Amino acid sequence: MAYIKLCVILLPLSFSGCGGNGDIESAKTVTIYALYPYDLFDHKLYPDAPRLDGFVVLGEKTITDETLPRMLQSALNRSIGTGVGAKCFWPRHAIKADDKIYMLCFECNWLDVTDEERKELTDESKEVFDRIWLEQGLPLHQKSYSEEWDRYKQVESSTSD
Repeated sequence: MAYIKLCVILLPLSFSGCGGNGDIESAKTVTIYALYPYDLFDHKLYPDAPRLDGFVVLGEKTITDETLPRMLQSALNRSIGTGVGAKCFWPRHAIKADDKIYMLCFECNWLDVTDEERKELTDESKEVFDRIWLEQGLPLHQKSYSEEWDRYKQVESSTSD
C-alpha cells in the first residue's frame, strides 16, 4: 500500500514510473543516436546504413560519463508535456537505455518509447539534447524535408539513367 502511494506521488517527477525500470538515469548502458529522420528517402540516400527501429543511424555513442544519463533524464522530463504533436514523426535524437529506446522528434513534437504510448513533447530541452549530441561528436541532421526531397530526386534521377 505504501509503495502504491509512493508511485503516485513520484510519477510526475519521472515519467518512466516507479522502480526505475527503463529509466535512463538508472540504466546500466546508455547509448545516444543521431538519426536521419526522413524514412521516405533513406533507402536511396543511405541504402546500407545501420538502423534503429527503422531509422538510419548517422552516429552513435555509448555514454561513459556518469552525469550525462541524469542530464538526459532531466531534459527529457522537462520536455514531456503539452506539445502539440503533428501527423509526422521525424526523429533526429534517440536514446537507448538498456533495452528501452526513446525516440525524440522535436520537429513533430512526439516522443516514442519502447512499449509505451506516444507522448507529446515540447521543444523546451531541444537545445540541451543538441548540445550533448554535438559534444559527443554526433552529427545533427539539419536539412528540411523539402531540401531532402530535392536531394532524393537528384539521386534517383542519376541512378535511373
